[in-house]
Amino acid sequence: MDSPKEDSLFPNAKASLGWVLLFLLFVLGIFSYPYYPLVDLDPSWRMAYGYFFQQKLQFGRDIVFNYGPLGFIMGKTYSGLQFASLIFSQLALAVLGAWVILREGRRMRGLTRWAFFLGLLCFGVTYEDALQILVIALIGFQLLRREDKTFLTTFFTLVLAVLSVIKFTNFMLASVVTVTVVGLDLWRGRRREGWLIAATFLGGFIATWIACGQNPLNLPAYLRGSWEISDGYNATMGITTPWPPLWKALIVLGVIGGYLLLHLKLNPDKPRAVANALVLAAFIFLNWKHGFVRADGHMIGFFFCALLPLTAYPSLLDDPPRCRRLHYAVFLMAGIISLWGIEVSLYHAMRSCFGIIETKIWSNLERTIDPTGTKRIYDARLLAVRESINLPLTRAVVGKASIDVLGFEQATALFNDFNYKPRPIFQSYSVFTPYLAHLNGRYFEGDTAPDYVLLKLQTLDERMPMMDDSEVLRLLPYRYDFVHSERGYQLWRRLEGKFDPATITPKPLLTTDLALGDTLPLDAYAGKKIWARIELKHSLLGWLQSFLYKPTPVRLTIKDANGIESTYRLPLPIARNGFVISPVIEDLHSYNLFANSRSNREARSLLIGVEPANRYLFSGPVHIELGELPPSHAASRFFSQQLNENFPMFRTFPVQFEAHAKLSRGIIDGKEIVVLHAPSEMIFNLPPKAQVLSGSFGFLPGAYRDGGGTNGAEFIVQWSNGVEQAVLFRRSLDPANVPTDRGLQNFSIPLKDLSGGQLSLRIDPGQDNNVAWDWTCWTGIEIK
Repeated sequence: MDSPKEDSLFPNAKASLGWVLLFLLFVLGIFSYPYYPLVDLDPSWRMAYGYFFQQKLQFGRDIVFNYGPLGFIMGKTYSGLQFASLIFSQLALAVLGAWVILREGRRMRGLTRWAFFLGLLCFGVTYEDALQILVIALIGFQLLRREDKTFLTTFFTLVLAVLSVIKFTNFMLASVVTVTVVGLDLWRGRRREGWLIAATFLGGFIATWIACGQNPLNLPAYLRGSWEISDGYNATMGITTPWPPLWKALIVLGVIGGYLLLHLKLNPDKPRAVANALVLAAFIFLNWKHGFVRADGHMIGFFFCALLPLTAYPSLLDDPPRCRRLHYAVFLMAGIISLWGIEVSLYHAMRSCFGIIETKIWSNLERTIDPTGTKRIYDARLLAVRESINLPLTRAVVGKASIDVLGFEQATALFNDFNYKPRPIFQSYSVFTPYLAHLNGRYFEGDTAPDYVLLKLQTLDERMPMMDDSEVLRLLPYRYDFVHSERGYQLWRRLEGKFDPATITPKPLLTTDLALGDTLPLDAYAGKKIWARIELKHSLLGWLQSFLYKPTPVRLTIKDANGIESTYRLPLPIARNGFVISPVIEDLHSYNLFANSRSNREARSLLIGVEPANRYLFSGPVHIELGELPPSHAASRFFSQQLNENFPMFRTFPVQFEAHAKLSRGIIDGKEIVVLHAPSEMIFNLPPKAQVLSGSFGFLPGAYRDGGGTNGAEFIVQWSNGVEQAVLFRRSLDPANVPTDRGLQNFSIPLKDLSGGQLSLRIDPGQDNNVAWDWTCWTGIEIK
């Protein structure tokens, strides 16, 4: 074992001043002021955690996520709550982290010590996601050495317990550390010490849980839910890994794996060697999964953590002297590859490392010197964000009633001071598994469901929007009614009376098995709202790949009634639970059509596929169950409001419309018009005893003047009752070449010979189907 007693990083003064300065440097490097408030995915969950803690919502029952009651400490985003608590907790973590790191570093000598401190200062402390788990690992190795008195052993164990209440990943690694330390003690016959550590960890965890206002009876549900989130994240959130960082990570994994085997072989203290290997393997594996499942900027966390055994050799595991020269050479190569991996994982992260830590230290100093000014800046940022997402109309309707937010912008509820009552999995994209989907579904079915819902249809990674929180989105049109839209959000109000979820159970349509790559036609179910459950199992090799790395992507391809194909990512746990597959819903407008038992895009076939080279990773056929959802009319107010907003110049409103571009308004001949860019169509119900359809149509002047180059369009009025159809009016306009085609053109069509059915007011592009400059419009439409 290396001993630092006669060696010092700072000679000639017994290192005292040097160690103090280094300690302060690490504290300033680790310490982080809270993030500024924002309305987005990550800031929303971080700020929501502060709200959950403040409201003492119960984790495992009210909230299910892979963070615990103290998760707001790691989230550390200012929302107007707990500013002092965030500062204090970050300072405590900085002091703890600096002390643990320096305590480990004092055991090293020479270049090893410099490499260890420099690596952690430049990388380990700047990537805050990896910092806590790194501290847990260092505490684990120090507990395995057990060179200290009982007091420090107890203190370290309690630290593990408290860190475990922050995040479930912390809990998993801390549990591995505790079990390993206890197992080693029991193996060596130190039963009293071993059971004392076990009791201290368990007691400290439960005591911290209770101190956070949590019921200990919720712990089984919390652990189950956190595991579901973590397991579902692996199966659902993976994205393709770029090859440059992947091959570097595999080399580093190979080097560390080989090192662990040699450690087991060469170390004469086999029980201690096994314990060391278990803790290091768990530490590296968790960071490998954390970095390479998502395979974005998270990848740097793996390389940061891999530098720990590479720079701390041989002191970290107390390796014997044999083969050290070879180890140093191999570890130097692996360390260089890790630094290279950091650079390719996050552009310029390696080259900017000194600037990043310098900027952070100076920023911390400047903010600390002027605490009043710092707080003023945070409050100003908070006020600006509040104004950017202010919903006065919604606030006037909701008042003090309870509300939930569907999507991932829960900050909207916090910034508008709503009575926020979240469903258990409070961000829709995180409803990864059937278990999680059922939790949210049961919450919305029950009597404690929120009075209002703020809806924003949001998803990630090329999923169908209806895949996220699928049971809640299926249930919403039967339990709630649309109220209004404001700033991209929709407000829905819970219907009065008792709700029976059995009334909306999908009615079975089809159960079948489908080969990967084959197409399932859906023409027989035209006009139906279809709920689909899809199950595809992994082979043994597929399961191993999923466990050790991540699952291979599966794709869902849907062809609609117009022959248009869309391909989506299909996470298998979400598919197993089920989701609405027809109509195809991709935005709030199409969702409201679905909620009103209408559709602008019906699915006509589906196909489940994977890359041919990866089919061996799956076993058996695709099992598919289709069910029909009952009709609903919850969004009728949405369409009446939308029509009033879009067609105020009409006397009769369409029941449906589509256009090549977003609707807009303008003025022609002094009259307000609505622009429906060709190709476009409006559908009107034909009322009984209707006599005449009248109105005006034409082109915006910009389509043919001042460089406008339209080649004309054709305006068509057609009637159909589903059996018969007739063209009632057809007129082509070419305003660029025919002066009389400019301005508004009036029309009046007799309807007295028609009964029932619908009228279609359609605009087709001109010659060669050229839609450029087809700024076509209608106004004054009236059926009387």
